[in-house]
Amino acid sequence: MANDFYKTLGVEKTASQAEIKKAYRALAKKYHPDVNQNNPEAEEKFKQITEAYAVLSDESKRKQYDTFGGTGNFQSGFDYGEFFKGFQGQSGQGHSSFHFSGGQGGGFQFDMSGLEDIFESFMGGGGRRQQMHNPFGNRQGYASAPGQFEMEVDFLTAANGGEVEIEMQGGRKRVKIPAGINHGQKIRLSNPETLIKINIRPSDIFTRDGNDIRSYATIDPIQALLGDKIKVATIAGQSEVTIPKCTSSHAKLRLKGKGIKGGDHYLEIKIQSPKKLSSKAQDLLSKLRKEI
Repeated sequence: MANDFYKTLGVEKTASQAEIKKAYRALAKKYHPDVNQNNPEAEEKFKQITEAYAVLSDESKRKQYDTFGGTGNFQSGFDYGEFFKGFQGQSGQGHSSFHFSGGQGGGFQFDMSGLEDIFESFMGGGGRRQQMHNPFGNRQGYASAPGQFEMEVDFLTAANGGEVEIEMQGGRKRVKIPAGINHGQKIRLSNPETLIKINIRPSDIFTRDGNDIRSYATIDPIQALLGDKIKVATIAGQSEVTIPKCTSSHAKLRLKGKGIKGGDHYLEIKIQSPKKLSSKAQDLLSKLRKEI
């Protein structure tokens, strides 16, 4: 015989929506899998209260349950396995739908997204946001919704592409990062289908403008006047750059093809003067001034 959804939530059949929601909040927080790991009894209880709330929180579904539930004709097709896979970021595209069918009343769908405000109250204040274990501490991942994760990658990985290994639900996955991926772009994984939103950590050296890269190089006044060859960092590694004679501060040098996927790298020059000059240096500069 089917469970009595009202008894499952510990409310009367005359309970208001506010009372049903309050009861579910308390029970979901108590039996939530995150605080009852490796506890089959708590997991089963959490399934039951979520199933009950799925029906009783919706007036039309509640009426259908009140009509057929007491006679045993209201049967739940709640897929517990899919629920937990979806809740932990293992299925769908951010939503888990549960199908309930009942006797003469037909069937209906319950969308998991309706529980978002409930989970938000006890999932660390950030909605359905659950930190994943990551063996590589500099790349954090989060379950931001069922079937969706967020993870952070460094600037160079996003620019050049690469692979990042993360651990989801005890199993490691290698995520291929395509070169030139944008901040906030999503990658779709299969088996199970999962969306991963990529957040790019800013670089201390580079900024991005489309497929172009921008950075700065600091030189001294003598280099600016006489020209020089210097080593600068690019997304592909160190590169030698020629500083033309009589280069002005804020001049921009173009490193063709040194950007993302054929883009360019623009190097802005900054001229830094010495803080002190010896007497001999002052004399030489005074003579130089007369020549220029």
